[in-house]
Amino acid sequence: MTRVNLHGLTLQFESGNPALRRRFSAVYGHLPPANAARPKISIRWQLLNAAAAPPPPDWPVLHSDPLVSTFGDARRVAVRMPKYGLITVDLASGRVTGQVTPNCLSVSGAFEDVMLISLAPLYRRRGWFPLHAFAARHPNGAAALISGQMGAGKTTTGLALLCAGWKLLS
Repeated sequence: MTRVNLHGLTLQFESGNPALRRRFSAVYGHLPPANAARPKISIRWQLLNAAAAPPPPDWPVLHSDPLVSTFGDARRVAVRMPKYGLITVDLASGRVTGQVTPNCLSVSGAFEDVMLISLAPLYRRRGWFPLHAFAARHPNGAAALISGQMGAGKTTTGLALLCAGWKLLS
């Protein structure tokens, strides 16, 4: 179990899979450890060796898309990413449970994307609005912020900027 303090918000990550724990630490390990007795957001993920599970059959569709679909109501949300997993978010308790596929670890940036998408409903309830983007600075001081949906080409475009001499900001 790993606990970190994200701007006063305690995130707790648990997994029986060492690779998932290592990736969480690689992404969030720069944050200070959390001292809170009870986490505000508790994340528990399992690694599956199969495709993403189907969404809960009785949950209403909120948004349907080939890359990311959401299901649920005012109390709970299920986020299904066919390549990466199924994550369920209990909005009242802050519990985030999920089953992710090996792609979540093997595809560059996938773990980070799945985590951000999964936590977004809880962040929004706190007035935080995460932005999925790429930011870089040109040597002359100009900056670029590239935003877009998954698969839009942010990483590809950003890497081209880095190859052209820009510096990574975020």
